[in-house]
Amino acid sequence: MDTRFGTSACQAITTDSEVSLDHLRQAVGEVDTDCGSPISWPKKYFSLRPQAKEIALRHQQRSQPIISQSFELLKTYFLTFPQQSAQPEVQMLPHDRAITILGALLILWFSRFTESTHPALIKRVSDPSAIPPPPPAPVVKTNIHCGDEFASYKPNDPLLRSCTDYGLVKYSCDTSQCHAGEQGDDAHSGSIDQQLYFKGCHKLGDRGKMTYLVYAISYLARNKKGYLIAIGFAVGDPLEMVYNFKCPWNGNGDRNNRRVWCDKCYPVT
Repeated sequence: MDTRFGTSACQAITTDSEVSLDHLRQAVGEVDTDCGSPISWPKKYFSLRPQAKEIALRHQQRSQPIISQSFELLKTYFLTFPQQSAQPEVQMLPHDRAITILGALLILWFSRFTESTHPALIKRVSDPSAIPPPPPAPVVKTNIHCGDEFASYKPNDPLLRSCTDYGLVKYSCDTSQCHAGEQGDDAHSGSIDQQLYFKGCHKLGDRGKMTYLVYAISYLARNKKGYLIAIGFAVGDPLEMVYNFKCPWNGNGDRNNRRVWCDKCYPVT
């Protein structure tokens, strides 16, 4: 047996074709093969390796017509298993075809939409060179009646003072636009320095019954209880020491029930 060609020269493949098995046995009988005994070859044909081609040609000279036909058949399966026949194509129903086309169109539209919006989103969120938008203009409120408190605490801006209206809404107000007196007054006719004062006030912590007229710097009202706490100094105090005073009232028209008005305020958020 000729072993010059190393590994086996053919691989057996089951088929329904019978092509001159005696001549095929002669063609591969001179090389080492793992195709089994030639007796077991009915219902089988073979694919030759390149090394077996030379041997098949020698046998072709002895049986030219038959071997020639066999060799042509074997070349179609040269070295590899013949591919199994493809399954017949399944025809799609019109309804299924329409659904497939619609799905493809939706995917295409979504991909184009994300491509068109994604770069703009990246630029807007993370581009360090992007110019930030200007801050929104502050909301300005006018005719704010500081019924609950005025200047009891100072905002960060030294030109502003706190103001809380009767509805407990908090503001920061420009003191140059605030006035005492009536709503129709202004910073000149109702100057806070001259018009924001309370009568009949008791100094907190003083057990005496003495009352004072107090020029207030700020106040914190207790409207339901009928009094306010004024922070200021009493008239007649040569040192003008600032104290806390309790200033009651009896009716809505009393002096101690008057409050500051401001015409330029910013809501506190």
